[in-house]
Amino acid sequence: LAEQHGCLNCHTVDQTAGIRAAPYIAGQKPQYLVNQMTELRTRQQRQATGATRPNMRFHPVMSPQSASLSDAEIANLAAYFASLPCTYRRFAVNVNARPPQIAARCAACHGDYGNTSRDTVPNLAGQKKEYLSLQLLELRQSALGGESSLAGQRYHRTMAPMVFDL
Repeated sequence: LAEQHGCLNCHTVDQTAGIRAAPYIAGQKPQYLVNQMTELRTRQQRQATGATRPNMRFHPVMSPQSASLSDAEIANLAAYFASLPCTYRRFAVNVNARPPQIAARCAACHGDYGNTSRDTVPNLAGQKKEYLSLQLLELRQSALGGESSLAGQRYHRTMAPMVFDL
């Protein structure tokens, strides 16, 4: 299914491969992946009819890509990517290393060292630097009320107060 829909062109199973600005989703939380794909699909479907909800997730590639996916296909894709081993787990974490002070606001939801037990919150450990940087910039820009490169469509009500001052 991932090959059929072209998912592996961008979301490779190797953290260092693929498109640098595409998220690394191997080993990610299945419920988080389901929520993201459903949100992207719903936005695209509602845009086709002219009805959109403010702050709904949009991406110029992923929204059209996910528009044709059924709930079962989304669940299967999420299960597949969640079942893959995440590359970061190959490396030992230095628990004596002190993260930057500003990372404390991230750890509250995303967990110490970027791993969380929350089903709907993504793990950040092992994520591509380029992707994280882009998402933080997009979230900050929309939190400040400005247009982002994704047409202001990366707003998130929980993340907005966390990133506006970065």
